[in-house]
Amino acid sequence: MKSIIVFMFIFFNLMSNSQAQSLFGTTSYGISPDSVKALYPGYFKNTPSNKDSVITNLSLRDYEISGYKYIVSLDFLNNKLVKVKLWTPGNINLFEAQVRFDELTRLLKTKYGSEFSRKKDVRSYFYELKSVWNFNKTNIILEVYGQTNENAILTLEYSTEASAEADKL
Repeated sequence: MKSIIVFMFIFFNLMSNSQAQSLFGTTSYGISPDSVKALYPGYFKNTPSNKDSVITNLSLRDYEISGYKYIVSLDFLNNKLVKVKLWTPGNINLFEAQVRFDELTRLLKTKYGSEFSRKKDVRSYFYELKSVWNFNKTNIILEVYGQTNENAILTLEYSTEASAEADKL
């Protein structure tokens, strides 16, 4: 129950927050891991990493969207949030992945409008659906991929990586 309440808070903030560079809920590009932990106390855990690494990761399991559970990962570079990624915990069947993809697409269109690009690649051995949004310097990529007639993985990623590179021009 506690995780559902947190999900509702984070998700509705995500869906209603139109601030530039917003990445996840009330988080934004450049926020520190300690600030995320303060915003969502007890929910995000440190993911073990090389102690010499400049990349830090916080993760949250069993994050629920539209009745489905996801894992959330927040990546920090030099103590600044640069990427948020949600993905299915383990493989799911291709039909379920497509249903989830369609539901998340609907929610993302509500927030960000039509996709910047959409790709569907179906081959005899491989399946990929990919939609991309670019909103206020935030890149949003929703993707399903896997082997045809097998299990699939669904991911949703928010990042500022391409925008940061473009700002250098």
